Amino acid sequence: MKSDTLNKLRELTKELPVLSNLVSERYKAGISYSMSTGICSGEELFYNQSLAIQRAFMNKGAIFPLHLHNQNEWIIVSNGKLIDRNENGIVTELEVGDGIRVRKGESHSIEALEDTWLIGITIPSSEGYPHG
Repeated sequence: MKSDTLNKLRELTKELPVLSNLVSERYKAGISYSMSTGICSGEELFYNQSLAIQRAFMNKGAIFPLHLHNQNEWIIVSNGKLIDRNENGIVTELEVGDGIRVRKGESHSIEALEDTWLIGITIPSSEGYPHG
């Protein structure tokens, strides 16, 4: 991700809660996902019909199985390292600050190479991340 894009993302998300604040009280009411192996738990940061933003944790070795989105999704690594595999066999390694777009109708899976925090964004949110 280009630095100007990353700076714009930081500007747009500066009002979001600090990670340490989420982990304490709000994270207890988080969302758990069904995984092939390992764990993935998320916390809704923002939700309306147009946009969903979620922060999630995957432990090292966790594999989010192949799945399909009916909307565009962006995944940004805030701490750790992931591998994204799409339906065409393309493998993309993501490290801190890296992001990837998963297009509407494209299947993909994610594997955590180390304990990893990520930010996920879906547009529109109508069939995106669950929210509470």
